[in-house]
Amino acid sequence: MKSHRIITTIALVFLAIGVLSSEASVYFVTGNTLYGNYLEYKKCRASQRHDAIAAGYFMGYVAAIADAWSGIMFEFPLIKQEQLFDIVGKYLENHPELRHKVASLLCFMALEEAFHKKANDG
Repeated sequence: MKSHRIITTIALVFLAIGVLSSEASVYFVTGNTLYGNYLEYKKCRASQRHDAIAAGYFMGYVAAIADAWSGIMFEFPLIKQEQLFDIVGKYLENHPELRHKVASLLCFMALEEAFHKKANDG
C-alpha cells in the first residue's frame, strides 16, 4: 500500500510539472498530447527507453481524472491504477478521430465506456 502512495505522489508531481511548464492554449491538454504521453508510458511498461516525465504526466493525469469522478459517476471495482491507464490508453488508440478534443473529456469517455455510470445502475 505504501508503494501505491509513492507511485501516485510521483505521478501527481509529474502532472503538476507538466501543467506548469506547458504553453497556454485553449485547453490545458488535448488527446493528442495525452496520447503521446501514453506511448511513453507503454515504453516504460515494456522496459524500453522512454521519457519518464511524459509517462509520469500520463499516469498522473489519468489518476487525477479517475479519482475526481470516483464515487460520483463511476464505481471502480478493486482494480490497479495500471488498468485505468490501459483503459484510457486503449481508448485513445482506438479513437484517433477524437484526439483533438480535451484530454479530460476523453478520459471521462474512456471510463464511461469501461464502467457503468451509477445513474444507470439504479
